[in-house]
Amino acid sequence: MVKKGLITAIAGLIITLSISYVTGIRGLIYYLPLVIAGVSTAFALDFLICRFGNKEASTSEKKDYVDGFKKFISISIPNLIAVFIYIIN
Repeated sequence: MVKKGLITAIAGLIITLSISYVTGIRGLIYYLPLVIAGVSTAFALDFLICRFGNKEASTSEKKDYVDGFKKFISISIPNLIAVFIYIIN
């Protein structure tokens, strides 16, 4: 799951960079990854809350929640790093 998340995040960053290059709007490098990271973090927190909030879930269901959490966190981390790099420069 983490590999799929990282591949998705890197593909999203490449698409964002290409859109920014084609349109000439450098601010897209900041806004789009920030939105992607925010949404991914919200989904990850939702999976985490569902995992701890659902007392009747079986072990396999709890494992699915953890896998979803890892996937969305692995999407948000590269996007947050891209935003921080853009802020520093």
